[in-house]
Amino acid sequence: MWLSMYIVLQKSSERRSLRTDGSKCAEQLSQFPRILQKARGRNSDNDFGRFLDISLGAAFELEIQLIIANKLEFLSDEKFVELAGNVQVEQKMISGLQRS
Repeated sequence: MWLSMYIVLQKSSERRSLRTDGSKCAEQLSQFPRILQKARGRNSDNDFGRFLDISLGAAFELEIQLIIANKLEFLSDEKFVELAGNVQVEQKMISGLQRS
């Protein structure tokens, strides 16, 4: 999912700010499995919760970047639906982990 977003945002130099912000969010989410392992290894619920909060924030920020890209017609409706759906799956997964 994050790689698809990164590729879409790299396609035009005139979208520099949106591309930079979206790429940062996508990169953060790409590191989620590693961060999750790191947080679990610390055996601290506070650290784990903090890592989940950061990851969820990145997912919501990425969703906003996708909405902006779509509204500005930098992103087709079809690609938006695909990528936004993937982000929402990530958001639900992270939210589920927060509740557990």
